[in-house]
Amino acid sequence: MVYASATRGFKSGGWNAREALAATMEPFGPEKLWAYELGFRADMLDNLVRANGTLFYTDLEDLQTTSATPSGNFLTTNAGGLEVTGFELEVNAVPTDWLNLFVSLGLQDAEYVDISDQIAACTVPNTDFAALDGECNVADPKRSPDWTLTLGAFLNFPVEALGASLQPNLSSRFIGPNVVGTRQLGENDTEVIVNAGVSLVDDEGVWSVTAECNNCSDEEYVTSNLFLNYWTPPMTWQVRGRWNFGAR
Repeated sequence: MVYASATRGFKSGGWNAREALAATMEPFGPEKLWAYELGFRADMLDNLVRANGTLFYTDLEDLQTTSATPSGNFLTTNAGGLEVTGFELEVNAVPTDWLNLFVSLGLQDAEYVDISDQIAACTVPNTDFAALDGECNVADPKRSPDWTLTLGAFLNFPVEALGASLQPNLSSRFIGPNVVGTRQLGENDTEVIVNAGVSLVDDEGVWSVTAECNNCSDEEYVTSNLFLNYWTPPMTWQVRGRWNFGAR
């Protein structure tokens, strides 16, 4: 199946009601966009492989962006135009009854446009324009890495002696360099996040036991920036047990 779509989006304007002073309760204008997609959905090889692909382009005018100011206020402004072009591909394969493999790839190019007036009005250090960094240079749009890649596997082995199934799983996500805040704040290099676990699940759905780790490689990266960087939780382990009363 193939498809194409064109979508018009709109978000109304308003004013900064969270400011501390009446003089700083400035208005901001509406946000508008056109979003275009061309994609396909396919089942192949006797339904052993499913693939979904999407090519997209987004043209956004007057992006509404909220950022924290040095005075401790939260200011929503129209950061300027934003153009995003990209491609997404998801593939899921089940080569055997006990193995499920998946891969997801995302490519995009996001950049601010139509901000020449902000560059001309900016003074160093910049605290007013969300689309510019502290030196009044064009910043990267937040949470917009150029690429992401996710790989994973899910296995299912019957354990007849227990009337259950052993289900190991492993996934790795790779995220390209990115920033998580406006004004180029909260920068990350390439991130690698590994999660893994194993479950023992009763065939009749009565009970299950699971052990898993999150961020198994103990990666450190910035998740948000609000006056300072907020970091990801370290490697964590969990053990869970579940019993469904009345399942039989």
